Amino acid sequence: MPDAGYIAILVAVSAAITWALRAVPFAALAPMRHSAVVRYLSLHMPLGVMVMLALYTVRDVPEAAGRQQLWAII
Repeated sequence: MPDAGYIAILVAVSAAITWALRAVPFAALAPMRHSAVVRYLSLHMPLGVMVMLALYTVRDVPEAAGRQQLWAII
């Protein structure tokens, strides 16, 4: 059985790596907050994602069941 100190070091290292990986996106995006590209994507991506999800939802519905496709989109 591993020593308690060894386990404590492993937990501390894994916690530090987890914290760092969660902080990296915020640090990387901070300089780009005033970018025109980021502003454009923030306006248009939500609609694009919803369209892609709607198309993915109806891709397996048979074409003969047009009414079912409509209800799937709604």
